[in-house]
Formats: sequence, C-alpha cells, structure tokens
Amino acid sequence: MEKIKLVIVDDHKQLRHGLSRLLCTLGYEVLFDCGNGVEFQELLEKDNLPDIVLIDIQIPMIDGLDMLIWLKGNYPLVSVLTLSIYEEESAIIKMLKYGTKGFINKDSEAYKLKSAIGDIIYGNLYSPAMKRSPAHPVTTNQSAEVNLNPPNQNELEFLRLSSTPISYKEIADSMHLSTRMIDGLGDTLLKTFTLKAGSTLCCFAVKNNVA
Repeated sequence: MEKIKLVIVDDHKQLRHGLSRLLCTLGYEVLFDCGNGVEFQELLEKDNLPDIVLIDIQIPMIDGLDMLIWLKGNYPLVSVLTLSIYEEESAIIKMLKYGTKGFINKDSEAYKLKSAIGDIIYGNLYSPAMKRSPAHPVTTNQSAEVNLNPPNQNELEFLRLSSTPISYKEIADSMHLSTRMIDGLGDTLLKTFTLKAGSTLCCFAVKNNVA
C-alpha cells in the first residue's frame, strides 16, 4: 500500500523536525519540511505532490492563509491541515472558510495527528472539538425530522454565512442585524450543537454542508 505523503511548513525548526520524525514513525512519508511559504513553493514538485500539507498559521514571507489560497488555486487536490495554538481562533476560522481540511494543536499527541490525517484522507474535516461534540444533523427542510430545538431561519442563515469568507460585521450587514444580535445567534448555536468556540461552529457548518 502506498504511503500517505506529507509536507510540513513551520518556522520553528526544532518543532518541524520533531514532527517529521514522529510522522515517519507513524508510517507516513514526509517529502520535506521547510520554514516558510517561499521555500515551500520552491521545493514542491509537480510530479510528486503531497496528499496533505501541514501548515502553521503564522509563518514568515507567505503566511498560512495566503499559502492555503495559493494551493487551492494551483493544486486543489492537495489538502491542508492547519497547525495552530488555541489563541489563534480568528485565524483558524479564516483558514476553515478558505478550505483547510482541519486544524490541530502543535503539541497534540500522536493518536490525534493520526486521526486528523485519516479523516482528511477519507474526505472529512477534522477538528478536535468537533470530535468531542455529539453529532447534530442540520437541515433547512421544514418537514424533515429535527432536534428538540432546531435552528430558526435566522440561525440557519447565520450558520450558512459563517462558512463563507466574510467577517461577522459583513454577516451582520448581509442579514440587516446588529453585531450584538449576530453574536447572540452564534452563542445560541454553540449551545444548540454543544460546541465550544466559533472555529468549531464554522467547521460544523462546512462539515454539514449548510449552504
């Protein structure tokens, strides 16, 4: 069976080398690791593309978001797993909206890395918080069977817009609501689907094809 091919992009040399060794011991093939987006573009070989690129959000020269956009425009079959820290939630949300297939903390255990890579290879999104949350189907079909407190039309519209590359301010303008009301919709949905943060709400919307 052909090994899953990976690339690591992170400006912390010791971290990425350690991560590379770990991934190799887990049975993956690490094509290369590098410290910035320019180096990544130079090292990438068109005839030997990775299945997944693990990208730090904050990298020099070309940041993680711009790299994601570049990859989606040039190599749409290459998936991205975002390396993050919890304080970067707003950046994580942007990455999700522009097509990252998941995000994971840099110091995650080996089994979580393996779970994330496996989910992405099989076409799923990965989020640690989503893994901890129970499944809640979302539907816009009024006749469909729904949960005890299904989202109303405003909440569904907010959920749909939250998976697109626009800000909360733009969502508020689009829905003709105040930003305070938009925050309230977000809080309500987090409680409805037992999610913990805006990034998991965005991931939930993408995962459930709320469009």
